[in-house]
Amino acid sequence: MYRDLSQTRRGGMSGKKSDNTDLSCVSAKSNPEPLVIDPARVEELATRLAESEKKLLRESMLLQATREAWEMSEAHYQGLMESMEDIVFSADSTGRIVHINPAVETILGYLPKQIIGDYLFDYVAPADKDKAINQFAKVFVQSPQRGEYRAMGESGAALWFRVTAFPLRTVTGIGGVRCVASEISTEKMLQEELHWSQQQAITGQMAVLLAREICDSWQKTQAMLDSFNNMAQENPEMAPFFTRLSDSFASFPEALRTLASLDPGLDERVRAVNLNQSILKVFRLLRQRFERYGVRTTLSLSTRVPFTMAWPKRMEHAFFVLLHHASRAIQEKSLRSGHPGEINVTSRRKKDRIIIEFSDNGPGLSREDCQRIFDFNYCLGSSTAGGVGLHMSRSIIEDHGGSIRANASPEGGALFTIDLPVRHPGA
Repeated sequence: MYRDLSQTRRGGMSGKKSDNTDLSCVSAKSNPEPLVIDPARVEELATRLAESEKKLLRESMLLQATREAWEMSEAHYQGLMESMEDIVFSADSTGRIVHINPAVETILGYLPKQIIGDYLFDYVAPADKDKAINQFAKVFVQSPQRGEYRAMGESGAALWFRVTAFPLRTVTGIGGVRCVASEISTEKMLQEELHWSQQQAITGQMAVLLAREICDSWQKTQAMLDSFNNMAQENPEMAPFFTRLSDSFASFPEALRTLASLDPGLDERVRAVNLNQSILKVFRLLRQRFERYGVRTTLSLSTRVPFTMAWPKRMEHAFFVLLHHASRAIQEKSLRSGHPGEINVTSRRKKDRIIIEFSDNGPGLSREDCQRIFDFNYCLGSSTAGGVGLHMSRSIIEDHGGSIRANASPEGGALFTIDLPVRHPGA
């Protein structure tokens, strides 16, 4: 046992020696080596750090400039939209108005705050609502979309608008639409007047044909009445029959004059009118006809022509008949000769009178034509008609206290001269 104990001790001592040896090794390894700093490496790192700092500063300044530019652009856009005369508005995907510019108050009479949040199609005229909803839906598939609709103003009046709609794109897709609505009520009115004038032209042509037939029949009837008159003088027993026959036919001219007086503008009110503007308006209506037949037109309208009290529609109808008559005349001559037709219109002020002249280079007028062209039942020898249309023009001008006369134009065609008084309000 003693031996073992001593061995154990020696073993323990040897173990302790072993432990001391290990600890010294660990202690030696745990001491770090001295740090060696490379000046070149430090300088490189400092340079890279400075460059990164400069790059970060540049990106920060660029970001700030971009933000300021965007804010200025947004402010500029808002300023433009707020100052536009057209109505500009945005609506979400359900059709609710989320923004609208102040032009809506000027045009429709609504304040922007009255409309924002409302359903867009509540302001569309019932007759156009389905069409507007369908085209609104197409914006999300096919853009942009354009259409013409009537919108109801605060006063209850319906105004025409041409609307262009664009999609508003967001990160998740199309979130709504932005629309620009331009009022075209005046344009629509001109289109309706063009249609009305075209219908008037067709009606006038039918009236001309009817008047020509009546004219022919009247001339034959007058010849028969002359024969009956001779027979009645020779045979007194026929006198009562001839008298009744003459009385019956005497009612025809009055009935035809009544038919010619059915002017669609009779119910309008008298107001201050610039006759130069009336002439230009009729020229616009007939422009396509002039272009189609190669008619050259010249307007010499004096700026000294004053406003005068008149029935606008009636004066326009009178000018329309004169221009239509001239275009028909030169059209026939051009077909025969191959030379282009010309129409010239002049206006001027002569003291308290307004003088307007319509001239053309058509086939012209004979002395008898000049004297009788405004008679109700007079027909020109060619297919160009006088009679009903020109009779109505003369009646309209005479209703305004003026006069019209026909002469042969120096260029070989016809010359119509209108002389109207300047009528002031209350006169």
